Amino acid sequence: MEEDSVFHAALSFKNVGADLGDKKLLQKVAERIVEHFRLDVVDVHWHYYAPIGITGVYVLQQSSLTLHTWPEFKKLVIDVTTCGSAVDLEIILPELKAALSTDTVLLSAEIL
Repeated sequence: MEEDSVFHAALSFKNVGADLGDKKLLQKVAERIVEHFRLDVVDVHWHYYAPIGITGVYVLQQSSLTLHTWPEFKKLVIDVTTCGSAVDLEIILPELKAALSTDTVLLSAEIL
């Protein structure tokens, strides 16, 4: 991938059996992505919605990683955008599916 290109990937998990209100679980998922792809975290913010739902935003030196939950629909979306390096989420997809207790996921990825 060219150094000045932008990579974007989105994972949409459905029928999640894990507790999507568990911030520690969501942090572990995000940190595993950061660790696996050697991304550099600049800042992290978590927002809680009433009555339910959590969004996590990881500002990266390379761009961003976000997680957004819809516990009432058993759904989680993970979005990764990086500049200069591709993040092939298929590599760790089995690990993420196991952590979230689901086999239902849609992956989309593109180089912008």
